[in-house]
Amino acid sequence: ILDAAKQIYQERHFSSVRTADITEASGANIALVNYYFGSKSQLFHEVFREACDAVAREREEGLRQLLARQSKFDMADLVRAWISPAISSARSPQSRMLSSQLLGLVLASEVSEGIREAFAQSLARVDALYAEQIQRLRPDLSAEAISWRMLSAIGAYALVLGHPALIELMPGVLGARAPRADFDVEDELLRWLVAAMDAPSGEGPPP
Repeated sequence: ILDAAKQIYQERHFSSVRTADITEASGANIALVNYYFGSKSQLFHEVFREACDAVAREREEGLRQLLARQSKFDMADLVRAWISPAISSARSPQSRMLSSQLLGLVLASEVSEGIREAFAQSLARVDALYAEQIQRLRPDLSAEAISWRMLSAIGAYALVLGHPALIELMPGVLGARAPRADFDVEDELLRWLVAAMDAPSGEGPPP
């Protein structure tokens, strides 16, 4: 059931998917879906949880490899290991639709408890490990500043990767006719995030 749901969500937006579509693809009946997942929404939450877990595993492995290196790593290495799994997922033709939906949910004004719980149990745990390494590289930043920068980074990549059509609106705003063919959105995003995460501290005594 879960595999069938994941395949359908990779092809269509979740709002257009009926429980009957999932049962037909999986060969199960609606009673079985309700027994294991409770509802279509709960089933989507489980798909979301699996996607979060996959990104979390890649992030954790990327951090493990950095920590095992003989040479020192810098903020660029750390940010790329943290963000690249989400970008790779969004680049894949097989998972682009699903990734777009999941990243779009990060920016939703009202996130369901199931989505929030899935995010907290997987990604937030690994993100805390990255926060520790950011603190080591930038001891001048407070825990609050690091949390704010990481939250801003999540919002930025969720907006860019979760709503790619917005990029097409920007050339008109900037006066350009169309994006250059060689413009790599994901690469530009990574460079921007590295610069933002490693920006000078603005903290100090109040004026």
